[in-house]
Amino acid sequence: MKNLEMMKQYLRDHNLTSQVREFTQIGTSSEDAIEYVYDVHTLTKEEFVAKYFGEMNTAKKYLVVKDGDVVFAGSESQCVEMIEKDMTGMLEMYPETAMACV
Repeated sequence: MKNLEMMKQYLRDHNLTSQVREFTQIGTSSEDAIEYVYDVHTLTKEEFVAKYFGEMNTAKKYLVVKDGDVVFAGSESQCVEMIEKDMTGMLEMYPETAMACV
């Protein structure tokens, strides 16, 4: 993590302080808001995802599809539950990686 003062200066220089203010108005601490907004604007997409969503990316995800359109994405158990509750019988479940091949 960069120095907080350095991040604050970057945000001021790039007119991003209003974004920090939005986060603090909904209850985020100033330090967390500064770091988050700084990261949004300075990290690569891959770095940002790894930092903020890393644990979520390790879980295998599934997609529920109806007529070729994705209608839900989630864990295997969430998708199975959705399909079991479906009365139309038109929902199908696929691993998320399978949709990349379509």
